[in-house]
Parts: sequence; structure tokens; C-alpha cells
Amino acid sequence: MLLPNTGPDGCAEVGEGIRQALHDLAILHAQNQPSRLVTVSIGASTSLPSHAHDANTLVAAADRALYAAKDSGRDRLVISGQVVPWPAKSA
Repeated sequence: MLLPNTGPDGCAEVGEGIRQALHDLAILHAQNQPSRLVTVSIGASTSLPSHAHDANTLVAAADRALYAAKDSGRDRLVISGQVVPWPAKSA
């Protein structure tokens, strides 16, 4: 998903909204231990115009963040360089 003109906070808000919406649906998945529900792991990356990262760099960073989300327990959002814990703490 591309989110133009969206910084890390907005990215976290959208990603966590997606994760929470799927969680709220409570779709059964018997093979997903321990929750037995369908979950989502999200990897994201952001860039400011002043840092001028190309698309390949951003995708590679998001991909690394996705695997970090999966490796750290799944059902969470990881933004390149930071972890948004589950359940996310309200601001």
C-alpha cells in the first residue's frame, strides 16, 4: 500500500487500523496458534522528501520490517526502525 504525503505517525495509524479491523472480524483460523484467528503482520517504511529514497529502497525497508513483524510474534505492525506493539497503546 502506498500512502503519499503520510509520515510515520499516519502510516502507523493506517496500519494499526487495518490490523485492528481484521482482528475485530475474528475470522477463525484453527491452524494459527495460539489465537486461532486470522491475523496480519504489516511491514512499512516511510521517507521524507528531504531524504529522497527511491521506491526500491522503500520497498526493501518495508519487506525487512514485515519479516521483523512475523519474527517478533506476528499480528503487529513494524515500521522500518520501530515496532508498534500489539495491542497498540492509545495516544
